[in-house]
Amino acid sequence: MKIVLLFLIGCLVVSCGELDEKVEVPSEQVGDTLQNDYAEAFRMIRYPDFMQIEIILPDTKEVLFQYGVGNRVPQHLTKVSPELKRVIALSSTHLGMISALGRQEFVVGVSDAKYLCDMEYVKRWNEKSLRSLGDIGMTDFEGYVAVNPDLVMHSGFDLNSPGLKKMQDLGLDLFVNFDWRETTPLGRLEWIKVMGVLFHAEEEALNIYQQSKSAYIQLAEQMATVAKKPTVIMGTMYGDVFNAPAGESYKVKLIQDAGGDYVYGSTKGTGSLSLSLEELIMQNRDTEIWLDVASSSSEEVLQMSQNFNMLESFRNNRMYSYMNNINCYWEETIVKPHVLLEDFVKIFHSTSDSDSLVFYLKLPAHLSH
Repeated sequence: MKIVLLFLIGCLVVSCGELDEKVEVPSEQVGDTLQNDYAEAFRMIRYPDFMQIEIILPDTKEVLFQYGVGNRVPQHLTKVSPELKRVIALSSTHLGMISALGRQEFVVGVSDAKYLCDMEYVKRWNEKSLRSLGDIGMTDFEGYVAVNPDLVMHSGFDLNSPGLKKMQDLGLDLFVNFDWRETTPLGRLEWIKVMGVLFHAEEEALNIYQQSKSAYIQLAEQMATVAKKPTVIMGTMYGDVFNAPAGESYKVKLIQDAGGDYVYGSTKGTGSLSLSLEELIMQNRDTEIWLDVASSSSEEVLQMSQNFNMLESFRNNRMYSYMNNINCYWEETIVKPHVLLEDFVKIFHSTSDSDSLVFYLKLPAHLSH
């Protein structure tokens, strides 16, 4: 009788453990840390029954969030549903990675449908199976709750946002994606591995990563030996300020890998430099190429300021913009940095205007030319 009682107690303990979604990992269990090639803002550790995803602040190496994906996630991790079927993705880069994995049907909400590129997303929005919900902090959250998401993926620009607290209070599961904190194009690309774990598409994600990485590296190595590196300015005017990326931005890395010489390449930081119009003109009279012009024509550039006709890039008609393709630019370049690099190489080194660009467009020449 005593043996039978012990047997029943043992069965009860085992059953309870199987029903509990979160368990404690035995202290002797050691995970396999997956080594990143370039990314600094995440780390993944594989255990037999789950994957641990850590979101890291690159500047301090502090681990800000720890998630667990799997069927037996320990208590100290924030559990992500092992079967994501309904996801709110609030950044174009998130949508681009999900699209690359062929998981568009799992997206039920975005911040604003007018920024969609992938026609599958557009179709689903027209069919009302995907909703435009507004940005965090600019919505009443009723729409967020109404679509019943398994996960809300956001960029974590403001981790102290009252909107995030409200979402948590409403019982919504959140996931922070720090792809924007990476300082290299391939570091941003490497976040496709995280998406692969979340959407159970690790093999597809690795293939996408390896193919784009190999193509990028091959082209960058070819351009490393070019003798002539054109000078480049990147950015545009907003009001009275010209915003240009600081020297440690991933976009500056793209310019350098394409054989260009970014004017502010030696500056520190990953944010934007705020230049007055006078500073911009004085420092870039002879700069050969201007990228990311927020205009569709030279006439529009002059509408911002007549002083732009003092720039060599304006006079020689070497101004380029992605404004004609802005939705696809932000959605697709996260997983196609090699294609973006190809655009830059053509812009910097081609002698023919007939070379087709994928994301960029050369602004039409000024009518007076």
